[in-house]
Amino acid sequence: MAGACPLAPSRGPGAIGLSQASDTIQTSLPPAPLWREIIRIGGPDGWYYLRGLWSMRGWIDRLAGGPGLGRRRREGEPTVDDTFDFWRIAAIEPERRLTLLAEMKTPGCAVLEFTLTPRPAGGTVVTTQARFRPEGLAGRLYWAALVPVHAVIFHGMTRTIIERAKVRGNR
Repeated sequence: MAGACPLAPSRGPGAIGLSQASDTIQTSLPPAPLWREIIRIGGPDGWYYLRGLWSMRGWIDRLAGGPGLGRRRREGEPTVDDTFDFWRIAAIEPERRLTLLAEMKTPGCAVLEFTLTPRPAGGTVVTTQARFRPEGLAGRLYWAALVPVHAVIFHGMTRTIIERAKVRGNR
């Protein structure tokens, strides 16, 4: 099932019909502690920021016939095709990139991706990005309504990944 959505990571914002929203923050932390926080997202640890909105989206998805937020992550290291909540792991490069394919009900194809880019001088650039290929007018309206919300959520989520990595790193 991974790869069913035509939003390959190599596609950029110039691709026809492709929209994106993202947030990028630089930190002095190395990739390893950040990665540990990224792979905890969802499931029992929740979505780190504005959980009420994630819960509401889960209920809407469940009412529309989707999986909602009820699917739990399996034990062990995540692998391609693992599912949790309304996501499926489409690609994974440990300590580098986690790409999630949305299996929620949406008027289009959605991907959520977390990327860690080591900086030559030390530290890491953390990026949270959603890509969406809308289907018809409903898809375009859906995305237009959610872009401002995504900007807030992604900044908060990216910041929280870094904060949690700092706290756990000091234990």
